[in-house]
Amino acid sequence: MLPDECWREEQKESLEQDRTKQKQIEKKLKNKLSKLKLKDEDLALIEASLTAPVSFSAQNNGPSNGSKESSPKVQSVAYNGTGGSALAAGAHYIGKSRYAFGVKNPSSGLFDCSGFVQWAYEQEGINLPRSTSGMASAGRAISPSEMQPGDLVFFNTYKTNGHVGIYAGNGRFLGSQNSTGVAYANMNSGYWKNTFSGHVRRIK
Repeated sequence: MLPDECWREEQKESLEQDRTKQKQIEKKLKNKLSKLKLKDEDLALIEASLTAPVSFSAQNNGPSNGSKESSPKVQSVAYNGTGGSALAAGAHYIGKSRYAFGVKNPSSGLFDCSGFVQWAYEQEGINLPRSTSGMASAGRAISPSEMQPGDLVFFNTYKTNGHVGIYAGNGRFLGSQNSTGVAYANMNSGYWKNTFSGHVRRIK
């Protein structure tokens, strides 16, 4: 083999080694990047996935898990809009939706928590901010002891007031949770009791 050919072979082999090293570095960087992406939205999903909210069927307001235990009926909200109350509108999506962070898409049944609440209130002709932070300043603050169906309730999940739902009465709220999609959840026990911030907003 001529010297030039030897040199070219060595260069080719060196380039192949460099490409291999580059691919390994890129793989490591991608792995690190995926870990770094565990920011607010992913932490919210992780925390929410640890919950086991109680879901109800839209037809009878009873437990969807087949339990024979009787459950309190959900109280209705006064209707002031053109499409029914926020709770009545929201109940339509029980068992027909999935949680998706940053999404409000009624046609496909995809909602995050604030997207669902905003959409439900739009059915009453009431416009709310899109984010939980914005909703936490909407209407007026009231004491948890004064809660009524239709009030907004907030939970400290991945951040202060990171999750929002619509109070439905009898210690339950309607919201879009990662583990269930749109469902009723119990505020009086477990995860939601522990994360309830005590922040309640009356919108109307």
